[in-house]
Amino acid sequence: ILKSLVYIADDGTPQARPVMALIRGDLDVEDIKLQNAVAANDIRLATGEEVASLMPGVSKGFIGPVNLPASVTLVADASTEMLKNFAMAYNVVD
Repeated sequence: ILKSLVYIADDGTPQARPVMALIRGDLDVEDIKLQNAVAANDIRLATGEEVASLMPGVSKGFIGPVNLPASVTLVADASTEMLKNFAMAYNVVD
């Protein structure tokens, strides 16, 4: 399983930016490592409302790295490099 988690990165500018982190399903994102990877001052998980405004019609728990808006920074953990035949969300609520 490939997990897709949406974060909001604050890099000191007036507009916070969305970041999608991809990681193997049995692992957890380490917030500090992600924060450092995107050069942010602070990072937090996006709320359901933020996900819905970013990708209309998509709910938390069903978001995947498909048809992302250009404003989303995509970061993949090294654990995803060797994945084959895996399942992931596809922006469709089932």
